[in-house]
Amino acid sequence: MAEPLRILPPPTQKHGRRYAAQDRETAFVTYRAVRSLRETVKRTGVTVSTLHEWCKADGWIARADREDAEDIASARSAIGGQAMPALHRGIARLVKIVEDDASKDQDAIKATELLGKFTGTLAPANAGKPFADGPSTAARTVTAAELLALDPDQLTA
Repeated sequence: MAEPLRILPPPTQKHGRRYAAQDRETAFVTYRAVRSLRETVKRTGVTVSTLHEWCKADGWIARADREDAEDIASARSAIGGQAMPALHRGIARLVKIVEDDASKDQDAIKATELLGKFTGTLAPANAGKPFADGPSTAARTVTAAELLALDPDQLTA
């Protein structure tokens, strides 16, 4: 994590103030948090013209976007790692429903549909649309019994 934001002391000279590299980095971290040069001026005391120069020279907008994307990817990865075991258990339950002959047709159809969506073999946009049967170009609607009888290769075809 980034270190806490600190307020820079006001400049001792009207013009020509020299800032340390740490001040410049603190200004960037502040800018990244607020995405406003005016707000960064208020929080750091660095002049808007200096911030504008730093922003342009150091590519703050692209850097902030890149760092945000990295943080988001890291968070997704952490969440995904925690969610995967539950997702695997859920998929196993769906498979049991589909394979269990005692399941109600509507439950088996819904489980099959969800499995298809998870695997990308049945896009939501295709749900309820006519199903092409074999090489023929004629399309027809599949019955519940036919859907349940399809093997995975037929579902992906």
